[in-house]
Amino acid sequence: MSARMKLTGNAGHDAQLRHRADGLAVLSFNFANPYQRREARGGQVEVTDWYQVVVFGPRAEQLAGKIRKGAFLEINGSPKLESFIDREGNPRRRCVIDAADIRFLRQAEDPAAGITADCDAELCPVS
Repeated sequence: MSARMKLTGNAGHDAQLRHRADGLAVLSFNFANPYQRREARGGQVEVTDWYQVVVFGPRAEQLAGKIRKGAFLEINGSPKLESFIDREGNPRRRCVIDAADIRFLRQAEDPAAGITADCDAELCPVS
């Protein structure tokens, strides 16, 4: 049995589409998940966790160009911890979400492209 996560938050940048050597489409973007956490003194502080989200195959190609920086999304998928070395040579870990479903709750505004915060059916697919 694999773990599943359901998160709401914002795309940190426009999603980027690439293709692996075998031709499989891969869409990826950073995802910010803000939430409130209670401090030891009783107050609350806003904390933001960052995730890398990936989508594979035909769904990746369908979503290419639609996930823009600031879009408010609901992500459902399987988390995986990845280890890597950062630019300074330090070992790091990050959580990568293999998204099974992405719902657009609110699209990022871009008046120049005719996109407002109110989603229409084309920009806000259910799955």
